Amino acid sequence: MKTKLFSAILCMMVMAMVGCTDTTSTGDPEKVMDKKAYSKVLTTYDDIYEFHEGLCCVKKDNKLGFINKKGKEVIPCQFECRGWYDGVDDFSEGMARFMQVDADGNRLYGFINRKGEAAIPATYEMVWSFSNGLARFKKDSKYGFLDQSGNVAIEPVYEQAECFSEGLACVYVKSKSKYGYIDTKGEFAIPATYSDANPFAEGMAVVRKEDKRFVINQKEEVQFTLPKNHDFYGDHIFHDGLVLVEKEGKSWDDDRFGYMNAKGEVVIPFIYKEADEFEDGVAKVEIDDNEFYIDTKGNVVTLD
Repeated sequence: MKTKLFSAILCMMVMAMVGCTDTTSTGDPEKVMDKKAYSKVLTTYDDIYEFHEGLCCVKKDNKLGFINKKGKEVIPCQFECRGWYDGVDDFSEGMARFMQVDADGNRLYGFINRKGEAAIPATYEMVWSFSNGLARFKKDSKYGFLDQSGNVAIEPVYEQAECFSEGLACVYVKSKSKYGYIDTKGEFAIPATYSDANPFAEGMAVVRKEDKRFVINQKEEVQFTLPKNHDFYGDHIFHDGLVLVEKEGKSWDDDRFGYMNAKGEVVIPFIYKEADEFEDGVAKVEIDDNEFYIDTKGNVVTLD
C-alpha cells in the first residue's frame, strides 16, 4: 500500500513539473491519438504531420501550429509556410526552430518552447534542431553552437560543422584542411586529421584519410578498413548495427550493394542492385527490378 501511495505521489509531482505534458508520444497521429480525436483533427486542418515529443505540427490556411494527442491546439497556427527551412520545425529536446521575416525582408531563425514562446529570438541567418543540448547556428558564414538559454556555447569559428551526435560534432578546420570532432565544451575529442568525416552513430563513425576509408570508435580506434573497390553509401552512418556499402563491379552496371557490421564483416552479401539504409530493423532493396524488404539478417520480410 505504501509503495502504491508513494508511486502515485511521485507521478503527481512529475506531472506537475512537466505541466501535465506528454513528451513521449512520437510518430503517426493515427497511432498516437484515439479515433475520435484523430477524426476531428482530420476535418479541422489542411495537413497533419507527425508527433514529436508529444506535439504534432498541423497546417491550416497555410499557417503552421501544434496540437497535442487529444487534438487540442496548444500552439496556434501562426507560423508562415513558405517552403524549406521556413515556418516552424518539429520539436527536439523541447525546442522547435521557427522563422520570421524582418523589415528588410530577410528570413531569420530562432526557437520556440513548448508554450509557443520565442525562447531564443529569431536573430540568426540559420539554426538547426537541438541535439545533445546544443543547436548549430550560422553567423557570417561560420558555424557555432547555442545552448537552450540562447547563449553561445561554442563560438562560430568553423567553416563547416555537423550537429552533435552521441556527444561529438564533426567540424572542419580550415587551417589544416581537415575534419575532426569536438565535444560539447568545444574541445577537440578527436583531432582534425581526416580528409572526410561523418557523424557518430551507434558508437561508430565513417572517416577517410587520403584514399583509405575506415570506421573508428569514440576512442579513435580503427574498427576496420574498407577493402579496395568498396565504398560506404547512403548517409555513411550505422543503422541497426549495419552500414550500407557498395562494391564496384567491372562496370557501373555491375556495382552491387550489401551491408557490413562494426567489425567489418559482411553480414548481408553484395547482391542488390539498389539498397537503402536500415530503419527500425528493415531495409528496402532491389534485385532484377524487384523491390522488397529485408531484415538485418537478410531475410525477406513483409511490412504491415
